[in-house]
Amino acid sequence: MTVSDYHIPVMLSESIDALGLNEESIVVDLTFGGGGHSNEIVKRLGFNGMLYAFDQDLDAKNQLIDHQNLTFSLSNFRHFGRWLEYYERLKVDAVFADLGVSSWQIDVEQRGFAFRFNEGMLDMRMNPSAGFTASDVVMRYSQSDLVSVFSEYGEVRNSKALASAIVDVRGKWNNEVSIPLFNALLDKKYIGDRNRYFSQVYQALRIEVNDEMGALKDMLIQVEKYLKPGGVFAVLTYHSLEDKLVKNVMRSGNIDGKDDKDDFGNSLNPYKRKGPKYLEPTEEEVAINNRARSAKLRVVERR
Repeated sequence: MTVSDYHIPVMLSESIDALGLNEESIVVDLTFGGGGHSNEIVKRLGFNGMLYAFDQDLDAKNQLIDHQNLTFSLSNFRHFGRWLEYYERLKVDAVFADLGVSSWQIDVEQRGFAFRFNEGMLDMRMNPSAGFTASDVVMRYSQSDLVSVFSEYGEVRNSKALASAIVDVRGKWNNEVSIPLFNALLDKKYIGDRNRYFSQVYQALRIEVNDEMGALKDMLIQVEKYLKPGGVFAVLTYHSLEDKLVKNVMRSGNIDGKDDKDDFGNSLNPYKRKGPKYLEPTEEEVAINNRARSAKLRVVERR
């Protein structure tokens, strides 16, 4: 399988150009995925350059190319700081993250990410060795917890009615919930556009299963420590929840987006914006890769 089969990299040239690399750059790609961005990064590195790439999905490791400038760690990006210290690489020139789900994960029905399949189980684990699945969320969570997941992570308008319907019917289900079985329930409860509703519900379950918001917060607050002054931090986001966190950290240096100041009234934000507020994909790219349609590229420089 080629990289393009696995995942079409979004805003490839814009992302890599924004990093401002030279042949000796030390770079971190927090989301290796299919390797599209990483492969472009290593092309720009010379003998003394190095790319440290991370991904928690074993399938991503199978996409690796053998390159002297690439060191891969099979790990959730929330732990990247520990790995950099293990490699004795305490400061880097650039950090990049593409927060999108790889096309391979979405397109393989056994991974249970997509509602369009007619078979397979609700799974959605980005790390297949993790024990907790989307089926477990549906079967085990209390009604109030389900409401919280659907409303907070999916902005599902009738989250209370959906959670109530799940609790009412799941006693008749087996321990594992299949995609067709779950979709049959959603077909009775959706409001508005069907595809949008299903996407919101599936997104909410995926975020919960993988603790995406928790992992993202853990990652974001570490970058400042390992990025050199003048170093670049670039992130591709795809939905409002993750984009808000990224924007807050880049704008203020903290998760809450609070502009802290020192005793003299100077901002303590360790970053300054590089370029516009954000970049979006071109119409031509979206026409080729529809999954790029909601992407935003935000870029800052370490003070």
